[in-house]
Amino acid sequence: MVPIDYLRGVVSAKRGGPRRVTDKQFYQMCVDRAFPALLAQGVKCGRPVHGTNGVLCMYRNEGKACIVGHLISDENYDKFMDSGAICAMEPPISKAVHNTLGVRFDGGKSFCQRRVFLGTLQALHDHNQPSAWPSIMLQLCNNYRLHPPAVLTTFAYPYAPSEDNPV
Repeated sequence: MVPIDYLRGVVSAKRGGPRRVTDKQFYQMCVDRAFPALLAQGVKCGRPVHGTNGVLCMYRNEGKACIVGHLISDENYDKFMDSGAICAMEPPISKAVHNTLGVRFDGGKSFCQRRVFLGTLQALHDHNQPSAWPSIMLQLCNNYRLHPPAVLTTFAYPYAPSEDNPV
C-alpha cells in the first residue's frame, strides 16, 4: 500500500500549476528527456541479486537511474519507489513523472494509457542490454509516431520515416 503522505508530498516542477497535454505530447516529453539521459549513462541501474548473476533494476542507485528514473526529479523521488513494491505503472511513479514534467495528473483512459507507456519504457530498460537500447528506442518512436531525439540519429540503426511519421 502506498503511504498517502507520499502521494501528497509529490510536487510540480512548473510554477503556475501543471498544464494539460495530449498523450502524444506526454510521450514525446518522456522520450526527449529519458532517451538521451539513459544513452549517455550507458549502463543499467540496479543492484546485484544475492546468490544469482541477476540484477534488480532500480529507479535510482549509486548515481545512476533507470529510464523512468530519469523522468523523476530529485524533489519528486522517494526511496519508497525502490522498495521493490512498486512499478512504473503504479500511480505514485506516474504521478511523480507527471509532476516532474509539469503536466496535469488526470485519471481516466488517458492516465491508463500513459501508465502503460511508462511500463513499456521500464521494460525497455529492465529486459534489454544497453547495446540494444538505441534500436528499440527507434522502434518505440516509430510505433508511437514520435520524433526520435537527435542523439538517436547518431546510431547506425535502420529507421525509416514515413508520411505518417516524418522526422
